Amino acid sequence: MPRLTVLVPDQPAQAYDVGPRGLVVGRGEDCDVRLGEVRASRRHLRLRRLEDGTWVAEDLDSSNGTWGSSRSEPGEQRLLRRALADGDTLRIGETRLVFEAEADRAAQGPLVAGSLHLEPVAPEPPAAPAAESVPAAEPPGRRAPATARGRAPAGGPPLRALVLVGAGALALVVAQVWLGGRAAREGARAEAHRAVREALRHYPAALADPEGPAGTAFEAALADVGARHPAAPDRLVLEGYAERFRERRDLRRELGARLEDLERRIETESASGLRREYLALA
Repeated sequence: MPRLTVLVPDQPAQAYDVGPRGLVVGRGEDCDVRLGEVRASRRHLRLRRLEDGTWVAEDLDSSNGTWGSSRSEPGEQRLLRRALADGDTLRIGETRLVFEAEADRAAQGPLVAGSLHLEPVAPEPPAAPAAESVPAAEPPGRRAPATARGRAPAGGPPLRALVLVGAGALALVVAQVWLGGRAAREGARAEAHRAVREALRHYPAALADPEGPAGTAFEAALADVGARHPAAPDRLVLEGYAERFRERRDLRRELGARLEDLERRIETESASGLRREYLALA
């Protein structure tokens, strides 16, 4: 039976069996998998099985979207509907969902109250060193077998062993490069998230006084996020707040211009009235 493991930062993993009817993920009480993620919608994501046995993940028109990655395709992509394979990862905000096509109960340990517990295994005793074999002595007068060119075989390692060692070293380098790139992407995503949160910290005061210091700080934070993290997923959320801020700022400026014009007209009309009274008295 497939299994969905929920990974939340600084919390223990939660594993859920995916039955034949599938399941719904979200913040709502009627969801099969309830999340405390603030970016999750009430009904955010659904996993269901097609007639041919394929499992698919469908975004239920969520506000902040669902992001997915697989072992065969590095990097995340926003998805609306996607076929799932074993080991595929889905992300909702900071919460990650790992899909296992066929969960191995014996290898993964018992599932208690929805949590994945790993049982400790005693270490195996070290193997005894193998006795070194001593080659038999050649009888007198016997020559070593010659190669195709008439030379004795060299005492170095065989070619197949060298090829295997080289392939292993190359695989290790590729794995290190891939892990390094993944760590860099995770670090950039975390930095973008911090920049967005810093910008939103100025939002309430900036909305109350768009022309004040808070408004200036909010606009500077918006420019910093746009310049340093133009493709960050959290930037889409920030754009909504920025649009409301600009509308409030433009309305304040328009009202201020109208007020100045009205004060100017009042002063002009007052001066004209006083001039007429003076001429009448004179």
